[in-house]
Amino acid sequence: MKEEEFEIPEDDGSIPQWMIDRDKQEEIDISMDKNDYSLGMLPEEDEGAIQVAKENLKADTTKAKKEAIESLVVENNGIPYAGDDTSALRMASTVALANHAYNKNIGLELTKLAQSPLIPDEAKPLVGGIAQVLTGTYEAVYKENKVPWKGNDSKIHNVEIESIAEALLKTMQSVGGIIVKDRK
Repeated sequence: MKEEEFEIPEDDGSIPQWMIDRDKQEEIDISMDKNDYSLGMLPEEDEGAIQVAKENLKADTTKAKKEAIESLVVENNGIPYAGDDTSALRMASTVALANHAYNKNIGLELTKLAQSPLIPDEAKPLVGGIAQVLTGTYEAVYKENKVPWKGNDSKIHNVEIESIAEALLKTMQSVGGIIVKDRK
């Protein structure tokens, strides 16, 4: 393949034609539709309009996301669950409550198991020791830890986490009763 030779013109100080053509094209694009921000070529005086457009887009996006979350429904095991924030909070409370019940009962059940005739005598100290550790951990986390809690009486109470978990169970049972009332 033969290389083509070309001559580089001397710089005479004039503006190259391609730059003139580009500037004319920008003027044409801008003048076509000053509200079309997708061109990316806006006059400086429209910066306020750009900011308003950005804020409107953000507000529309936020509103659309909120509406999508409020109408969200997920299905699991053939049951449709509402996925809005309130429902998700109720689900999280249910799971937290189940974890509390599990933590409470595992130590108690191991204590019973350690006393069972089904466990060989040589294993009873090990099972009993594990039960004591789990029961002690439960006591430390749920009973010895106290937190300040504002009651419905507007007073600050120093309460055990176990008390909050028990109040949550009662609340969820009451809410469940309200929800299913008159649905038979």
